[in-house]
Amino acid sequence: MLQYIFYLILYGTILTYLVLGFIFSFEALLALNGVKSAKKWIRRWNTPKQFKRKLIIFLPFLHIGYFLLEIVPYYMGIDKDIKPFDLEKIYRFIYGHL
Repeated sequence: MLQYIFYLILYGTILTYLVLGFIFSFEALLALNGVKSAKKWIRRWNTPKQFKRKLIIFLPFLHIGYFLLEIVPYYMGIDKDIKPFDLEKIYRFIYGHL
């Protein structure tokens, strides 16, 4: 019984990290592209300090999302240019300062 509870907590934690990571990375990549609604959503749910922490915690998801939404479309010929991956640009777009 104790082993079942341990695995339940472990898998629940991992799945929560995955889901929140993809949601956060999608919003951060929208902010990288200058979408005003992403700025509004992130400001509503995060303080500047929380957002900095989440940028670091979910960095692997940001890289995966950047690869899938910027690099792959460029090499497939869908996009004409690649926006540089810049965490400071994302933060400055949302909060205006570092």
